[in-house]
Amino acid sequence: MEKVITKRFQLIRDVSCNECQWLDRDFKKGEIVFEYPLYIGGVTRGGIACSENDSESPFFELPKDALIVYKEDAPKQVIIIRKDLNMRKGKMVSQGGHASVGVIFNYMTPNYKNPGEMTREFTLKLPEGPVGEFMYRWMTGIFKKIVVGAETLNEMVDAYNEAKKEGIPCSIIEDAGLTEFGGKVTITAVAIGPDDPEKIDKITGKFSLL
Repeated sequence: MEKVITKRFQLIRDVSCNECQWLDRDFKKGEIVFEYPLYIGGVTRGGIACSENDSESPFFELPKDALIVYKEDAPKQVIIIRKDLNMRKGKMVSQGGHASVGVIFNYMTPNYKNPGEMTREFTLKLPEGPVGEFMYRWMTGIFKKIVVGAETLNEMVDAYNEAKKEGIPCSIIEDAGLTEFGGKVTITAVAIGPDDPEKIDKITGKFSLL
């Protein structure tokens, strides 16, 4: 059976037994709790089923507005920008944006009613297993992104190829050269993730923040 990746939450405010009368103790701002993935019903729309240990009973409900995903667990995406091209700041931002959304577009398919006609409907199918779960958590979470710089084309492409080899969602961007690069098609940026931060860091940890 596939192991469920359990979220950890951090409390951003105190939650008392007076506020949530079903609790058997007060919870303090900064405490860490686990999402309880196996509950069946019994939780209100404004609450999340939690436990004090990973997947252990009993579970209890805490208010959604008191919790955020623990920052060390949040799925992330790392965007790599080529520094050697000396792009304008606006150009770097646009290329990073292309790379970021390009990862998601790789999993989207247009639903054509008639071949060749425009459609407003697309199907987004995330990959099976933990990768798809990390992508889902990123898309429904805080969109954690880190932007770093690569000194050369080769080191950026090497990172992209390594990510592909490890099965990490990624994209690589070729600019058409309409506004920079003398009209030449030029590789400008790569996005790695969203996925498990630990996996991504093994590939991108060598790059410096941009």
